[in-house]
Parts: sequence; structure tokens; C-alpha cells
Amino acid sequence: MKFLMKTKSAVLYFEDNKYQYFYLDNYDKNISKQNIMGSDFSQSGSKLNFYDHLTEKYNYVFDDLNEKGAPKNIPINVALSINDSLLRIVDIPNMTKEEAKLSFRFEFEDYFPFSAEDAIFDLDEITFPSQQSDEKRFIVSASRKSIITNIIESASNNGYTISCIEPAQISIERAMYPKDPKSDSVLLLFVGTYKSTLILSWKGNGVFYRTISIGKENFDFTTGADAQEQIRSLAKEVRSSVLFAKSQMRWGSASFIGYVTQFKNTDYTEYFVKMLNEQLGVSEFYAIDPIKLNGYKFSGEDNVELNVLLGLTLR
Repeated sequence: MKFLMKTKSAVLYFEDNKYQYFYLDNYDKNISKQNIMGSDFSQSGSKLNFYDHLTEKYNYVFDDLNEKGAPKNIPINVALSINDSLLRIVDIPNMTKEEAKLSFRFEFEDYFPFSAEDAIFDLDEITFPSQQSDEKRFIVSASRKSIITNIIESASNNGYTISCIEPAQISIERAMYPKDPKSDSVLLLFVGTYKSTLILSWKGNGVFYRTISIGKENFDFTTGADAQEQIRSLAKEVRSSVLFAKSQMRWGSASFIGYVTQFKNTDYTEYFVKMLNEQLGVSEFYAIDPIKLNGYKFSGEDNVELNVLLGLTLR
């Protein structure tokens, strides 16, 4: 099913103690630096003194957007951080999506660290790999109800409208997935500022999601030897996660085509791809720029969070 693209998009991403936002004209596809806004909650002198208090947190964000002149006539797509929105793959046999959603409420606490009454969740059917034949499973995304309601209410209090809220992992997957995959099994690795996200996809469905607590902030690019050692450490973490995923999904020796987001430095990007190929035994691993991959333009400084926002734009 295809939908007409909206003329304009506004997107917002929360990650730990930061937020980032931009709006653009989808037909122009030029991400202007003037249209990018954001703040770090932890900076000294910040208006936000109670980061853990959700109402204060999200009121600050939309107050800040209001002060910076973010347009109010464009509904906002929101991506929740990996900490605030969880994903699980569950097996609910012989049920439609509607039946599975009703049934899953009784199993919810077996998969998530909070109750169904305190949650907002949704699920979608996916194709799951098996040694015998593909199986039908469901991917469930869940967040605490208090997070969702506070975002919507804080936006409304400042005159903004929220059009959708989704996990950042789904936005990343949408931004990075190749237009013409050469294999049913695709590995996507997004290296963020503080964390990295590993996604394994089967026939266009994400079937495994893993957060790795290493991001670009962990890399010391001032000395080549240190940076290379840190890159090797991340490649080893990726290998461990892939081996675990294969054992859980009974993929055996199934091979992947891999895609990783680029570093600003081309030499480090090439070294990282080399390390991933060696660790995973993948002959085809490519560094990509999701912004260029999807036909958008951005001439500003390196900004990895834009890849998450881009995935929201493509929704």
C-alpha cells in the first residue's frame, strides 16, 4: 500500500538528556541547518532541574521549541530513546493481529519490566526465519504510559500536535534499510553518539534488536592507535551479539549483507568495515550515509542523530 508523501515533515528525537528536532519540505529534500533545533538538558544553567520528572522534562522541550520558533502548523513525528521504548519478538500462534493484541495483555509482564496497565503497546506481524520454513511472529513495542501521555500533553500545552510516536530503533531501521537488498538477511549497525544499535532483518522485517553501550563519544580520535582499539572493541561486541542472535533464531551458517553508518573520518570508516568483515566473516559489509541513501541533502557538521530523525521523516 502506498501513501502520498506529506508536503512538510517535523520530527523530534529524545536521547537520554538531549533532544533534537528538524522540519523540512519533503519535495526539496534539503535538511537546512536553520531548521535543526535541540538542547542538552544536562548543560549547566539549563532551565531543567528535575530531569527525572517527566512533566518538567517534556514541558522544557516544547517550551524550548516554542522559543526557538519551531512551526506549530506541522504535526510532529516522535522517536523515543532506546531506554524509553522496548521491543520484543513474541510467538503467538494461530491468531490475527487483533486477537494477538488482546491475548498478549495477559503475557505482557513476561516480556516487559512493567505492567500492561502502566503501558502503551502495539504489535505487528513479521516473518521470522527458521531452518524448516518461515514462521509468523509478532514484534511488540511498548513504553510506559506516563511517558506517552506527558509528551502529548506537553506538546498540546505549547500548541503542538503529535502525529505518531515510535521506538528509535524502528526509525533507524527505516532510514538504513537498502533500497535493493541483495540478500534476505541484512545486518544494520547504527553507531550513535552514546550507544550503537544492531538490527538483524529477515525479508524486510527486523527480527533482532540489540543495544551496545559504545558510541562515538567513546572513541578518542586524537590518536590513531586508541581509536583503532576502540573500533576493534565495538566490532567484537557486534560479533558476540550476532552469534547470540543466530543461536536464538536457528539461522545456523546463514550469511548477512551488512551496512554500518559512516564515521566522519574516511580512514576510520574503512578500518571499521575491515574489522567487522574479519569478526563476522561477512564478505559484503558497506559503510552508508542514510541521508544520501534516501536522496536527502545536508551540508552541516557530522550529526548522527539526524539519521534517526530521517527515519521518522520517511514514515
